[in-house]
Amino acid sequence: MVLLMEDTCLLILSHILSIEKPPHPSHIARLINMKYNCTGRCTLQCENGGSVSDNCECECGYGFEGEQCELLTKRKMFTDSACGELGRSQSTVSLSTYPDAASGSTFCQWLIRGSPTESVEFEIDELDLDSDNMLPGQMCNDLFYIWGSAQISNPVHCDSRSVDSLKGRKYKSDSNWLLIELRMNPWSERPHKGPFIKYRLLDSPIPHREFFICSLSGLLVSA
Repeated sequence: MVLLMEDTCLLILSHILSIEKPPHPSHIARLINMKYNCTGRCTLQCENGGSVSDNCECECGYGFEGEQCELLTKRKMFTDSACGELGRSQSTVSLSTYPDAASGSTFCQWLIRGSPTESVEFEIDELDLDSDNMLPGQMCNDLFYIWGSAQISNPVHCDSRSVDSLKGRKYKSDSNWLLIELRMNPWSERPHKGPFIKYRLLDSPIPHREFFICSLSGLLVSA
């Protein structure tokens, strides 16, 4: 067992697996397990952050279900036509009413998903949520989450200072997907627009921040 920098490990694995382009870190375990039969010839590919269990089934994270974690669990609860999985041709996240304000109770999720070798770059252009008369220590009267990026802390704070610190910066997903969720307070004193987020899909560069333990006798794990 040898401890290597991640970029070196990725290059070695891409050569061993006969892959022209180094794989995204989130897909390494699945590829190496398939190559060396670490999971009893289980070839199931889980999507959106799901992981393969010992009985060759996908264990899905919050918000996902299906054989490969390909479906949004709460899709039948969406209250806006703009919710759901966004197509590759789209480049913004917002409610269908934007730039006008939405009224009443709103629940929406947006899923941005690229190919296995892509990541999502996004920028928060506007975040108009209910921060009126919040209780001491409360982060926001609405609930807003961005899952799939370690650069964002959830739930997102919506006071003016926090929003200003988020706007105008470029963020990236940890792998090839991003799940955004909005739950608007039905008792808001005034209506709000919700988020307006720009995004694009990018080829994933090889990061240099982690180490991986490469072992051909078992599962590949990060360290």
